[in-house]
Amino acid sequence: MPSIVQSLLAQLSGPALERIAKQIGVSPQTAQAAIAVALPLLIQSLSNNVANGQGASSLLSALDRNHDGSVLDDLMGFVSGGHATAGGADILGHIFGGQQANVAQGLGQSVGLDTASSGKLLAILAPLVMAQLGRKKQTAGFDAAGLAGVLFGEQKSLRDQAPSAMDMLSGLLASARSGTPAASNNAAAGSDLASMGASLLGQLLKPR
Repeated sequence: MPSIVQSLLAQLSGPALERIAKQIGVSPQTAQAAIAVALPLLIQSLSNNVANGQGASSLLSALDRNHDGSVLDDLMGFVSGGHATAGGADILGHIFGGQQANVAQGLGQSVGLDTASSGKLLAILAPLVMAQLGRKKQTAGFDAAGLAGVLFGEQKSLRDQAPSAMDMLSGLLASARSGTPAASNNAAAGSDLASMGASLLGQLLKPR
């Protein structure tokens, strides 16, 4: 079964990808590469947030209230509307603890986007990650511990595939939360993240 990241990469292709690229003002190729890094960043942060029982319970409650996965049934409608980023900004506030501007800056430096574009991209993707989790919950019926297990499994899979890139994302999140965005625009960091994104996209294209 494909991971959350792989599932979303598969759906965020073709016209949906083109629409996102237009919204953030870059080419579809640049948008696809940025998405392939931004999705693991969101998974990493959510995994950090559920490391304690209270965080997992809060996220589970949010899924029950607002994220049943139905947004994925009309993906083009979602990525075409301005409400996508409006709702996403609220979600990012919970995911990143109010440091979403710092995270967006660090991500932008890493993938070659300006802060406004990377922030908008995260705001589009965050509701989709939540929707994917909500759909998994409906299918599996997991509790808070089960939700944490899903996220830890996603994180482990990404780390096994690209440990240096995931370490870099962990550092970016830690720096953002301390109020000092990481200086993440060095060549080595950019290369690590580009390699991770390319690997994820390559796996997606493999015949099953």
